[in-house]
Amino acid sequence: MSKIVTLFIHFKDFIYMQKNTDTISDYILSSMNAVVYAIDDEFNLTYANEQFREITNYKGVRTKCYEILMENEYPCASCPIKNEFGFKDQCCSDVYFRNMLNETCKREIYYKKFDLYYKIYITKNEHHPKYKYIFTAFNIDKCKKFSLAFEDNRKQTLFNSFDFKLLEFYNSVASVCEDYLIFYNLKTKNIYIPDKLLYELGYSEKSKNLFSESTLYSSIHEKDLSVFKQFIRKMSSGEIEFFDIVIRILNKFGKVIFSKLKASLTYDQDLKPSVVSIMVKLLNKKPVVDYSTNLPNRFHLKNLIEEHLRNKHTPMAILLIEFNNMTNISKIFGRNVADYVLIDLAEAFCHIMKDNMMLFLFEWNIFAVKIETVDIRECMEFVNTVKNMLATYKVLPEKNYYLNISAGCSFFPKDSDSYNTLISNAEYALEQSRLDDKHRLIFFSKRILQLKYRKNKLTRIIGDSISNNFSGFYLVYQSHIDTKTDKLLGAESLARFTCDEFGSISPEEFIPILEEMGFIQDFGKWVLTESVKVCIHAQKQLKDFHINVNISYLQLLDDSFIDFLKDILNKYRLTPNTLFLELTETSIVKNKKDLIQKFKNIQELGIKVAMDDFGVGSSSLGLLKEIPIDMLKIDKIFVKGINSNKFYATFIQFIGSLCSKANITTCLEGVELESELNSIKIFSDIDMIQGYFYGKPATYDVFADEFLNNKYL
Repeated sequence: MSKIVTLFIHFKDFIYMQKNTDTISDYILSSMNAVVYAIDDEFNLTYANEQFREITNYKGVRTKCYEILMENEYPCASCPIKNEFGFKDQCCSDVYFRNMLNETCKREIYYKKFDLYYKIYITKNEHHPKYKYIFTAFNIDKCKKFSLAFEDNRKQTLFNSFDFKLLEFYNSVASVCEDYLIFYNLKTKNIYIPDKLLYELGYSEKSKNLFSESTLYSSIHEKDLSVFKQFIRKMSSGEIEFFDIVIRILNKFGKVIFSKLKASLTYDQDLKPSVVSIMVKLLNKKPVVDYSTNLPNRFHLKNLIEEHLRNKHTPMAILLIEFNNMTNISKIFGRNVADYVLIDLAEAFCHIMKDNMMLFLFEWNIFAVKIETVDIRECMEFVNTVKNMLATYKVLPEKNYYLNISAGCSFFPKDSDSYNTLISNAEYALEQSRLDDKHRLIFFSKRILQLKYRKNKLTRIIGDSISNNFSGFYLVYQSHIDTKTDKLLGAESLARFTCDEFGSISPEEFIPILEEMGFIQDFGKWVLTESVKVCIHAQKQLKDFHINVNISYLQLLDDSFIDFLKDILNKYRLTPNTLFLELTETSIVKNKKDLIQKFKNIQELGIKVAMDDFGVGSSSLGLLKEIPIDMLKIDKIFVKGINSNKFYATFIQFIGSLCSKANITTCLEGVELESELNSIKIFSDIDMIQGYFYGKPATYDVFADEFLNNKYL
């Protein structure tokens, strides 16, 4: 093989050895545990490094490579390949190797003879006919299982010929390895670190590669430095030739990265310790595959999208698909079942993917699909295919429990040309899809960004308000009127919020923000306290005046909530049965098992429990038997058609009669017209009315002037 004429100057001075390519390649590749051999056009073995010679017991005799690698595996006369395909004079091994070389430049091969598993890189060398094909095998491992799977993003070529500069060769080898090889010169105390490792540690690609010993030491955690120095000292004296340790390395920003170091010692021509080769494995490095579903994860998605943005200019869509009720599946059937469902879904999705699509696990219950398209219709068709698939998909064969999805999408280059913004835009669209009752596919738009800006701005305003003793929040009250006597029985307190920038904000908008911020418990306590104060004041005019207060399911989860209720009853001397705590039917249905005992604990204090918005959820009448409630509030949708829709009228009449016999107080919401009120009075057993007919929600001063007088007392 040819000699090296020139070398990169500081790399040449760094490692002392004979300047022969055979020696240099053996040195570097042996440090990386690689096997290298070369063949000519006739498959004659023309080069073999030390690892190859050691494994195959090759003595340097010119011979066919497959005679060494495949010897005695099949005598040629009885070879099943030859017999099957009818080869005559030509050896089937010739055909095997020729086909292998024509197919690809990287293969995985299991040789039965040596019980070895090779990850092979094959390079065609046009410059030297003697070394026509160069085989480089990394990560040799003893195993009996043959796998056809290997990384697609590996380098296709290790080197172009054996006529190379040493540094170029080293960097080429380093670039295709999962780990990082650094050299520590025991004489000059210099350390050579490859670009790839420097980049992982946060340094720019233009950083120098040669570092002093002191610089290396400053990058090792102080608690591990003495151990590392001790091993280097022992290698310098020749006391040890290998070490294998785990230490903490500090990156450019001071972040700790746990790293596994495997080192071996090389001697110079005078047999003195010269260079320590250290293989570095970063243990903190994030995996790019989810091991349960076997799907590439969001880190791999990031890598591929960023590569696409750098190297391609073709349009691309990022589609996020969320399985909305996966958390409920985990709660109901257990996490193992939920994981099984996810694995099953991943396999099902792979069958409907097209050639221009790639599937990723973005989060536990969210799939991401990278689609090389700009066609909105293609994205919509794919989501519809998913919905049709899920329409017949059962979580468990014996259970009628189905999945539904939300989906959001953003496009490159229309929506952005950066990874972070593309993903954020897709997430914003997904968030809007969650809020959509039909769970449609939502495409990112400027309108969504405006809504997101409004929400973020409102979140900051609400945070400031809470810090300032809930400034901007106030309560309004709507009356409860006795159906038969038209007298005041009590009221419901309703929270409102106003600010200078956006004006009046509805509870449907600010309550979810409070829940996301984690302030719903504090806010709920404030509402309860203010409502109790009003109730105490109103009871001076009407002794049995009751107050209904809306609470959140999250408030009930707070272990201190019951104690808070006890404290507020004692502090304000409120009669417990004049306080009703309301929770919507939907919230109760979703969390039925958790709430039954919570409600009983509340009722033990004498406080009443009310179910709000009854009739709009998916519950059955059996819920009234299961849940211990004291008041049922029928949703306003049934009032609007009471005089024209026989079903609505019958429903109200039936529920009123049923609750009357079960000793549950009923309240009908949304009464606005006198004709509606008259119909209710004639044929139903509804106890009280709440609606605009008697008055809109108003501040307490206005409410007191209107209702706490002789007309309604």
